[in-house]
Amino acid sequence: MGKVCIILPTYNEAGNIEALIQAIFKVAKGMKKWDLHILVVDDNSPDGTGQIVQRLQKRYNKLLMLKGSKQGLGVAYIRGFKHSFSRLNPDVVFEMDADFSHPPELIPKMLRQIDEGADFVIGCRYIKGGATPDWDFKRKLISRGGNFFARIVAGLHKVHDCTSGFRAIRTSLLKKIDLNNLGAKGYSFQMNLLYEAVLKKADIREEPLVFYDRKKGKSKMKTKDMVEFFVNSFHLRLRTWKRFIKFAIVGGTGVIVNTGILALLTEYFGVYYRISSIAAIEAAILWNFFLNNAWTFKSSTNKASLWHKALKFQVISIGGALINWAVLVLLTEYTGIFYIVSNLIGIAVATAWNYLLNVSYTWREDE
Repeated sequence: MGKVCIILPTYNEAGNIEALIQAIFKVAKGMKKWDLHILVVDDNSPDGTGQIVQRLQKRYNKLLMLKGSKQGLGVAYIRGFKHSFSRLNPDVVFEMDADFSHPPELIPKMLRQIDEGADFVIGCRYIKGGATPDWDFKRKLISRGGNFFARIVAGLHKVHDCTSGFRAIRTSLLKKIDLNNLGAKGYSFQMNLLYEAVLKKADIREEPLVFYDRKKGKSKMKTKDMVEFFVNSFHLRLRTWKRFIKFAIVGGTGVIVNTGILALLTEYFGVYYRISSIAAIEAAILWNFFLNNAWTFKSSTNKASLWHKALKFQVISIGGALINWAVLVLLTEYTGIFYIVSNLIGIAVATAWNYLLNVSYTWREDE
């Protein structure tokens, strides 16, 4: 029989914790292959959450609690992982919210995927069978946008729900990851952990999750958590620094091509700079594509044809070109900056766009 530890980080969950613990242990009674334990990691909740858990420990001998100071969701999970390793040595640990947004009834289904060979199972809101019925359009847009951002910018395109906090993870996988250096204390910890699992070539699967909003208590998400999330997405992508440096070098040569043609057409042939800039941008796009394909992404396993890649690169670069051109015009006409300088600033902004999307689409590694 395998051993499971459900880790529940809590802060002011007095209205939910007792009913949730009862619901989880009720589900556990129907599982024959797994020995289920719960570890509540409480951040010294002032509302009495810890006292409720202590009272329930007299009824449930497989209920543990670990108390500590409030330092963020990621810190709480790491404390929980390490404590479970030393006290229980489980085969699988769960990440799970304590507010009933993650239904306990999904636990056996996620463990079934573990039985079938998965290393990392995510409760997913964005695949068939998953949903967020309580959310209004604005919240759905923000969530979808943030998840899309994580998939593209952080390179997690194989996962549909990068930000879900309902997960079943093999302990053997977690022990291969340096938990102390995940680099995030708040909600973006979830994305960092997933990123490390991808690097370890874990078998990652998803189980449909119907996500309901909490009925009691308040959300712990803060503005600083959202800022950390977006900054962290870029940080993860730039960890592939060798390839980025090559891409930047190629972009540097493209700057020379772009600037040279822009100056030549404008200064010597008298072409209006708005028109000459378009020709200069297109020349740089073609130059950058062939040099990147031959050098930066030489080792890519993507088997698409050269012209198929070129078409993707062109489409992505059009977006970058529009950004480049908009910055050029705005800075030149509205701030009085010399057009060559404005163009260089536009190129820098467009380069970030081009790199992130080309890694995710044009030269995305074949599975």
